[in-house]
Amino acid sequence: MLVIFSDLDGTLLDRETYSYAAALPALELVRAAGVPLVLSTSKTRAEVEPLLADLGFRHPYLAENGALAVIPASYFHPHRTQRVVRFGCRYESNVAALRRASRTSGVAARGFAEMTAAEVAELTGLPPDAAERARRRDHDEPFVIPDGEPAQRLLTAIEALGKRWTRGGRFFHL
Repeated sequence: MLVIFSDLDGTLLDRETYSYAAALPALELVRAAGVPLVLSTSKTRAEVEPLLADLGFRHPYLAENGALAVIPASYFHPHRTQRVVRFGCRYESNVAALRRASRTSGVAARGFAEMTAAEVAELTGLPPDAAERARRRDHDEPFVIPDGEPAQRLLTAIEALGKRWTRGGRFFHL
């Protein structure tokens, strides 16, 4: 059985406009061939669910940098409800760790938990309603480090707390 795994930002979605228009011909081929398309993204469930509904796909996906997997209701077994398998720490734990690492390192990082939807929209280019969905997080905390701040000092403080970070296209993630 063939399965396609894909990222969203900069892959199926345009990095600047978040449009999937350029990918539609390929998506139609995938749909016509009956090949499952499994998304793996830093986006939240609240962001992925409407996108999948809009595209007409109903397959499992990974969200928040692999911190959770979502299996749609009745996907593998009839009469099963949607299943969410969690692999990562709870969001509140990551928010607290970022705040602590920021304090101990003296680096003024700002995560989504400290930003309004308007601020997230400004940083991402998302419309306000989509920015609000991006703030509805279960695990992963995206954050920015202001220019001129010693990023490595903060990242080392995060690691000292036993946490892992990664860097995406626009944000660091914890």
